[in-house]
Amino acid sequence: MTSPANPREWAFFQETTAGSGPADWAASGTRVRVIEGTPDPATIKPTSIDDPRAQEDIFTENDQVIGLENHEYGVSIPLCGAEVATDVATQVAATSYATILEHCLGGMWRGTRTFCKVGGTHTATQVELNSSTGYDEGTFLAVEDADDTGRLFIRRVTAVSGDQMTLDEALPFTPADNDVIWPCIDLYVDESVLKDSLVGPKQFSTLSQTGGAASGEYFESNGCKIELTRIVPVRNQLLACELTVKAASLKDPTEVSEPSWSGDPDGLAGVPVGPDGKAFFQDYGTTTASLVHVADLNIDVGVPVVRHETNTEVTAGMQGTRGYGTQPARTMLNFTQSPWSSDGITDYKAGTKKVFRWQKVGAAGQCVALHFSRVEWLEEQSRGEKNAISTNVHQLKAHKDTTNAAASSSEQWRSKIHIVLA
Repeated sequence: MTSPANPREWAFFQETTAGSGPADWAASGTRVRVIEGTPDPATIKPTSIDDPRAQEDIFTENDQVIGLENHEYGVSIPLCGAEVATDVATQVAATSYATILEHCLGGMWRGTRTFCKVGGTHTATQVELNSSTGYDEGTFLAVEDADDTGRLFIRRVTAVSGDQMTLDEALPFTPADNDVIWPCIDLYVDESVLKDSLVGPKQFSTLSQTGGAASGEYFESNGCKIELTRIVPVRNQLLACELTVKAASLKDPTEVSEPSWSGDPDGLAGVPVGPDGKAFFQDYGTTTASLVHVADLNIDVGVPVVRHETNTEVTAGMQGTRGYGTQPARTMLNFTQSPWSSDGITDYKAGTKKVFRWQKVGAAGQCVALHFSRVEWLEEQSRGEKNAISTNVHQLKAHKDTTNAAASSSEQWRSKIHIVLA
């Protein structure tokens, strides 16, 4: 019987023992919706080693020897916001996609829904919360205007005084008493987590299925660390991100039974790129709502996964692999800004650092922001052309934020990239 090529299923499992998957994927694994065409399990197979022994004649061949089961494959997932409207005085729940991104970046913070305090002091750059529990310098919140519901504006908290929050960018309205403060999920780089995947452990097993139900096409990867490689918001498409799964061992379709899944996979569609999209590009440390027209945004995340290669196997399922760490790499933003301006040349010459945030404004559960607290030009901007007009072509690299002793989490405050879901 033939199997259709298109159906794709993908699941992950937080390993409790490094290199070991679940006894029952349906009972212990988390199945999520992935982007069509991914994963491609063609590379989920062991290596094959040539036998280099010489032969007595010309055309006799030695048999191949099965080598390490180390492998890599790609998969893409949507970026879709917090997925639900969180109840009042409730901490926003971690979505399955957020759990995957935390695995990639190391850190996750989750806020609690509150509202603007009755009788409080509120301005475009400051809100006084009814309850500030959990909020700190470097965290994020989303403000909704009661006179314009269904549009959440994500902002970073840069200073805290009691229940008073100072925001990094002026809101397009003045908040009023009882305006809702929606909670955010902040995924950020935590170097203390990423440097050693065996502490925890912070490794996944994954299950890739193609061909639909009863296809027999089930590929299990064990001892995995996932790298978030790129985010490319494409105009009039749904937002997604690209992942690379690095694994130490595998179980092929002859060793994996079909899971008896119940219910639907987790995950909503990615947010649309274009409608109510905002790009905040402003001098570091200033709050003026400087919105710019951006196209062709391409983000290289710059948080690599490095396999600790060995000639040994201490733990079953961790073939030739002690674990995974990370190493220095640049987080890069490339985009086109229109119309052309010489301001970027002036800023480049002056060494001016900037803040950049791309956001999809939307209803609760449907907002995403890609935030970079401190960026600089890698080189002077170039002149480009798009849609018959002159444009600026920017290449920016992200820095860690400056040290802030008041922030309770230095890793969150200083993270060079934040993925914020609201």
